[in-house]
Amino acid sequence: MLTIVHVIVGAAIGKFVLSWPIALALAVGSHFVLDALPHADPGTLKPQSERGSMNLTDLVLASIDLAVAFGILLLLVGHPNYTASVFAGMVGGILPDVTSGGFHLFPTLKTPRPTAWLFRFHRGIQGTVDKKDWLQGSLVEFGVAVLSIILFLL
Repeated sequence: MLTIVHVIVGAAIGKFVLSWPIALALAVGSHFVLDALPHADPGTLKPQSERGSMNLTDLVLASIDLAVAFGILLLLVGHPNYTASVFAGMVGGILPDVTSGGFHLFPTLKTPRPTAWLFRFHRGIQGTVDKKDWLQGSLVEFGVAVLSIILFLL
């Protein structure tokens, strides 16, 4: 799932949870739920055997995605619904990708033993659709993002 969607969902979670540590934890959990949904991301365009590794195109797309997500974070700072819980939710929403990102960029790195199970779990639940189903996957992401924006703005 795109970083943008994780950030928007995390913001919505943070709006409704007044405790920032709880918002952070729930947003981290939401990350795995969202990744398990059928979705389109740069991996959609790759054969199954190449998913999980990154090339220059993936890095550029991920950088754009992260830049837009950071822009959303900055835009929300001035919003009346913005609180520490919203910020914690947005950070928690992307935390699993941030912590595993280095292992995608540098596949020869060894996953630290205490987190190896989490990395394998995260990689194994991905609901990335195949190229032929890109529209279905994109609609799921779009729907989740729109619903989360509406919830945040309520």
